[in-house]
Amino acid sequence: FLNRWPTTPTNRSRGRARQVYKSFLAFNVLKISERPVDASKITAVDNPTMNSTNCNVCHTVIDPMSGAFRGWSENGDYTKFYEGAEWHNDMLPAGFGTEQMPPTFYDKGLQWAAGQIAADPRFAISTVYTIYTGVTGHEPLSYPADATVANFKDQLAAWHAQDAFFRTTADLLVASDFNVKTVVKAVVK
Repeated sequence: FLNRWPTTPTNRSRGRARQVYKSFLAFNVLKISERPVDASKITAVDNPTMNSTNCNVCHTVIDPMSGAFRGWSENGDYTKFYEGAEWHNDMLPAGFGTEQMPPTFYDKGLQWAAGQIAADPRFAISTVYTIYTGVTGHEPLSYPADATVANFKDQLAAWHAQDAFFRTTADLLVASDFNVKTVVKAVVK
């Protein structure tokens, strides 16, 4: 995972964090904000990722998760987090959602984050998405965004039907104590 999505000194594992949300929580962070961002709206703002509403709409989600990758190098090697080593003070503290990572987990941030992710209801949906895509070869339908197209109602009905299937199947997965066979059977049926 770390080698597939490397980072840079300026990216600070934000790309990795975005991929965590996409892969394990069925959440594409890049879809929550207008892109591309109008640079004229952020050039006068000090630290736009924290202080500009054009930027922080995404960064309040990904920056805490990127803190779970502290101690991991750009190439995916663990370099050990040293006690007292500070995280970037121009980013939000490490965490997940509204939960800040306790300092005792700084040297094992990914393990802490994994527990938070597994407890999130979106994890079950993401598991269903992954198996659905693997079995059928199709990505889940995107929510139809253009209400002006002729077949918008059909697209919306298809999305709702598929979403209902995914949610029901995710409930089955949770009820089966995350037995993946439950999802595979539901998708095949």
